[in-house]
Amino acid sequence: MDERLFIHCYYTVLSRREIAEYLRIPLERVKSYLDNRKMRITKEQKAAKTSRILSAKNQSNQFDDYIKENYLQMYINEIARKIGKSDTFVDNRMKKLGLVLPDEIRQKRIADTLFKKGQVSHNKGKKMAPEVYEKVKHTFFKKGIVPHNTYKNGHQVIRESHNRKYWMIKVPQHSSLQYKHLWLWRLHYGPIPKNHNVQFKDGDSLNCVIENLYLIDRKDQVIQNTLKLEAIAKRFLRMTDEEIAFAKKYAPGLLEAKAASVKIKYKLKQLKNDSKSSN
Repeated sequence: MDERLFIHCYYTVLSRREIAEYLRIPLERVKSYLDNRKMRITKEQKAAKTSRILSAKNQSNQFDDYIKENYLQMYINEIARKIGKSDTFVDNRMKKLGLVLPDEIRQKRIADTLFKKGQVSHNKGKKMAPEVYEKVKHTFFKKGIVPHNTYKNGHQVIRESHNRKYWMIKVPQHSSLQYKHLWLWRLHYGPIPKNHNVQFKDGDSLNCVIENLYLIDRKDQVIQNTLKLEAIAKRFLRMTDEEIAFAKKYAPGLLEAKAASVKIKYKLKQLKNDSKSSN
């Protein structure tokens, strides 16, 4: 009766093995008792039990001395193999103990893992062993097979790049998605010249119609971006985004006056440079 009472009290928090070890009875007896009476636990109870067991397993401090003695001389995976644990276990114990690799050792280890100039891969020119090939050949893609998650031609999605959103489209002859505005430009006007970008007239990167696109030299684009109202306010007036938004709403003339002043100075400088180069 004591064994049964103990099982009924603790089967939701202890594992079957822990119950068997505590009662000093065979594990199979515990399993049979629980299964015959259909004693089940909820998902939440199972998750809590698993978390507790893993936490106790991974917080073991019996390997700490070995880790402390060798972490500067040995790689994490080497220590893990020696103590029969995972790399993650060793890494977590090092964090728990506050063990940090000096920067020079860390950089050296990174450099040691990189291929050196002229270094040849150990398996270069070697063919896969026949028995290995037979074992894994069923995982190879057959010629002409298309992955199940491949986008169909014409499929469009929105992706973010450099804090701006763009339309991407799957087009024929391309396995990866293409920027829609670049594809549209090439479709209407041909290849994009070197050092040129396709931009949006209204500034909306999601307004992907050919009438809203224009071609600009990258040098001119840099100048154009530098002379934007927001850029001038940040660079010359040291204003934050919130301050710029406030000024735009309540005193737009002040920002426009400063922008006009900067543009005039820039234009005069450009004219001087042009006159010097002509002379």
